[in-house]
Amino acid sequence: MGLKYTILGGDKRSLELGNLLMKDGNDVCIFGFDRMDQYKDESANLKEAVEYADVIIGPLPFSTDNVNVNSPFANEGIQVDAVFDLMSEKQVLIGGKFSAEHEKKLKNKELKSADYFIREEMQVLNAVPTAEGAIQIAME
Repeated sequence: MGLKYTILGGDKRSLELGNLLMKDGNDVCIFGFDRMDQYKDESANLKEAVEYADVIIGPLPFSTDNVNVNSPFANEGIQVDAVFDLMSEKQVLIGGKFSAEHEKKLKNKELKSADYFIREEMQVLNAVPTAEGAIQIAME
């Protein structure tokens, strides 16, 4: 039996990851995309979404305000502290660019986490579309 994943907030890249995981036969819960048509009937609440998963995959950046998970397609904010409070020590939270405050809270709660943005290859791969976006904005 495979792992269960929850995609928690993020942008279309997060949705694509969820779709790829599903295509590989994994069980995936998508949460925080209720403003998008295909997910507007999302039934899971945050508690169900977090408790469902062995692995919770958060966005890049994980939070833009240190209060809520970066979830531009959610109708309501997803509070970071609520996510941490619902997690168990058996789960793993994967996200990008955790703040020092979040890292400290995860450590104090003895929760497992991995910051995928600290990997050099991720930073390099992210730099190209970021530069392309900056050029596009400058040209407009």
